[in-house]
Amino acid sequence: MDVIIINLILAVPTFFLIRLIFKKINPIWKRLRNPFLWLTTIILTPAIYVGLFFIWVAFATYYPERDFDKEKWTANIEKRYEYADDLVDSDMLIGLTKTEIKELLGKPEYENENSMTYYIGFSPRHLFGIDPDYLEITFKNGNAHETTIYNS
Repeated sequence: MDVIIINLILAVPTFFLIRLIFKKINPIWKRLRNPFLWLTTIILTPAIYVGLFFIWVAFATYYPERDFDKEKWTANIEKRYEYADDLVDSDMLIGLTKTEIKELLGKPEYENENSMTYYIGFSPRHLFGIDPDYLEITFKNGNAHETTIYNS
């Protein structure tokens, strides 16, 4: 029901804008009985609604991707997701030992023989994310082999 109401609200300014454009193109088309006016309004209104929805999703899921900074990583645990992408994309951790990674990132949330996991906060990368994200570092022969970000 909400979608219909929003579309009707969008249809009014769309109708008058298209009517104005048609008047400029051809003064004869200023009549309300013009089928092109109504057809264009009917087609454009849902397209505008979908476009506005995608713009809203883009704003809702945006977050800054920052270069890794050790001080900021340790200072704000809930915003670590801003730095985690740089750690994964730059392969900064690949080849490091567990000790070197602990010196750089601090104590992990979880650690076993083959992996380390760091809590990176609730990332807006998931539109309705209710679970936190984690940075997982897997090891092969004592050195970091792969880094991934996953949602719990």
